[in-house]
This record gives sequence, C-alpha cells and structure tokens, in this order.
Amino acid sequence: MGKNTMRLTALASLGVVVLTVGGFFYVRALGENGTVAQNASSTPGTELAVSTIQTRDTPAGQKEYANTANGFSLFYPTELAIREYSEAAAGHTISFESENGSKAFQIYIAPYTDSQITLARIKADTRNTASGDPQEIVLQNGTHALIFWSYGGPLGTMRELWFMHGGNLYEVTTYQELDTWLADIMRSWTFL
Repeated sequence: MGKNTMRLTALASLGVVVLTVGGFFYVRALGENGTVAQNASSTPGTELAVSTIQTRDTPAGQKEYANTANGFSLFYPTELAIREYSEAAAGHTISFESENGSKAFQIYIAPYTDSQITLARIKADTRNTASGDPQEIVLQNGTHALIFWSYGGPLGTMRELWFMHGGNLYEVTTYQELDTWLADIMRSWTFL
C-alpha cells in the first residue's frame, strides 16, 4: 500500500468514527416526538421529561415549551431562558426569565390530593402574603383557576395564578406589572 492509500484509509476510518459518535449524541438528544430538546436544563443527576416541540402553530417570536412529565405545554417569548429545579416533597419549579430579569414568570408544580385549593393552602404557600380574596377564573383551556395578588418582599407585589390538574397543584407567579403579559402566555397553555 502506498502512503496516499494509507492516509485515505485513515481519514475514512476517522470520518466513520466521527459520524458514528455524532449520530449517537444526536439520537440521544432527540425528544420523545423526534425533535431536539432546547432551552431546558435540570439539576445534575435528575432526569426530566422536557422538550421543546413544534406540534401547534407557533406564534412569531415564541417557542413552545412542553413538559411531558406533568403533561402540559405553552408558548413563551424566545428571549426567555428556562431553568428547572427539583423542590422538596416532589415539587418542581420551572422559571422563564429574560437575560436582564425584567420579564420573568415561574411555575411551581407539586402533588396535591385535596379536591380544591383552600385558603389555608394559599396562606401557607405565600407565607400569609396573599392579599384580597382570590377570584375564580376559567383559563382558555377550560381549567378553573384562582387568581390573586401576594406581596413578594423585595420583589414587590406578585400576580399569582393557581390551578389543579392530574393530581398536581400549579402555582404560576410573575411581577405585578407583567400581569397582562402573563395572561397572554397563559392563553396558550394546554394539557397534553
């Protein structure tokens, strides 16, 4: 064999190895529905069933976030980064925040066995900072929810939106001035 043949064989072998390794990581990154997960992070060592999917018509300037573990999806502005945290008692927090922190909301999810959201639960979870009477609303997807204000200490007044589904309590929170902005995001919420 000549030197050129040996070089070509070595380059071809290297190319096969690179393609095989690259293919392995690509397939591993695919979500359940065959799309690559984006903007999802998790606590090291925890396995989260989270993916960004395109199953509905995505509005301009937005992405679809889908959480298969808790069975919901929503559209959110593309400039928001997503972070996920495991909490005590099987709770889970998903935060959506712009780079400068001016736009943000979070979703806290926890197992919930009661048949309704009680004022005692609201006071416990908000550390007695809920103000006024919670008002019942119906989300666009037909889910009944409670909406109220709470005082978030240095964060100021917060908009709270709580609802139950599938044995979980969902607590969605944002800054007071982003109330209308969050309402637009919540219009896209759907259970999978």
